[in-house]
Amino acid sequence: MQRGLGEAYAAAAAVIVVLYPVCCLYRGYKRAHPKSLAQYI
Repeated sequence: MQRGLGEAYAAAAAVIVVLYPVCCLYRGYKRAHPKSLAQYI
């Protein structure tokens, strides 16, 4: 089952749409806790 290039782009876009808010929340957490273990991740 080969998939097309359009489906690959759609999958990549879906991953970005899902992960972007998570990354923004994590960035806020890191800024709120600068001395925590999160500084190394």
